[in-house]
Parts: sequence; C-alpha cells; structure tokens
Amino acid sequence: MKVKMSTLITVAALLMILIVAMIIVVARADAGNTTSAWVICKPGGLVHVRSKPGGSVQGSVMPCREVHTDGKTRNGWVHVVDLGAEDPEGWIYVGYIVTDEPEDLMGAPATVTGEGRVACRESAGGSRIKGKAGWIQPGETVQVFYWSDEWAVTNRGFVMTKYLERDEADEMPDL
Repeated sequence: MKVKMSTLITVAALLMILIVAMIIVVARADAGNTTSAWVICKPGGLVHVRSKPGGSVQGSVMPCREVHTDGKTRNGWVHVVDLGAEDPEGWIYVGYIVTDEPEDLMGAPATVTGEGRVACRESAGGSRIKGKAGWIQPGETVQVFYWSDEWAVTNRGFVMTKYLERDEADEMPDL
C-alpha cells in the first residue's frame, strides 16, 4: 500500500497541533493551582517582591497580606502570583512567608519558655541575630506583633512560637 508523502506530512502536522493544544490546556489548568500564604515581617516594614530571586525590587507587600504561590521555589525564594495589575507576579524570600494566616497582636506580651536560651532570627527560619541580641532567656517578656502557627514576630526578632507563652490577660476573647 502506497501512501503519499503529502498525506503523511498532513497527518504529522495534525498530530503536532493536537499535542500542542493538549499541552496548552494542561498548562492553563496548572496555572490555576495556587496555594495561599501570608507575608510577615518586622512591624512597620514591607516585604519586597522581586523580578527574580535576589533581583530588582518591583513592588512591596504589607505584613499579614495573603499572597498566592504556584509552588515554584528557587534558592530560598518563593514565586508568588496574582499580585495585581502592575506587577502580577514576582519572588519573595521564603523567610517572610508563612502558610497560616497570622494574628496581628499589636505588641501583646509573651513570656519566653523552655529549658535554655531561645534564638531570635532575622526572618522565619533565617539566620540568628548576631551577638547577645540573638538570644532570649527563659522568663523574659517580649512584645509580639504577629503570631502564626510556627513563628512570632517580636520586638527582638522572629521567634518560634513553641518557645513563647502568650499572656492570657491580653488575648482577645472569642466572640
């Protein structure tokens, strides 16, 4: 059975078009799969959104703002999407991202607990603050500005919440 070369080329071209169309459909479906995350930083601060990991600043995000990640990470940076019309996407350092919505405690007191000194960090999971300022002793009181499941932003730096006990007198009652 003889098949014309032009027929084979036409069939191959149609198959390529079909494959490309399927790839586009899958890519569009994946583009909608985002995860919510929240931004935390020192009080009064802003978190920079960058064009690429460590790249130029293209915008800023306020603390406690919800952002959406598409799952892409690179060298300690998280890719965020759906930021707005001017800069719809960018990269934020992972130390300023938490996966649960933080509470804004506006400087409420908390007591440091634990068996020994507790590290204060520059960001969530980041480097310890250098020198004596990088440690808090059990029993000391700190001011907590933002509280998430794992990290608290305090007047001394980022501290793991498992080492803090909130002052119940200053907690807001559930309504």
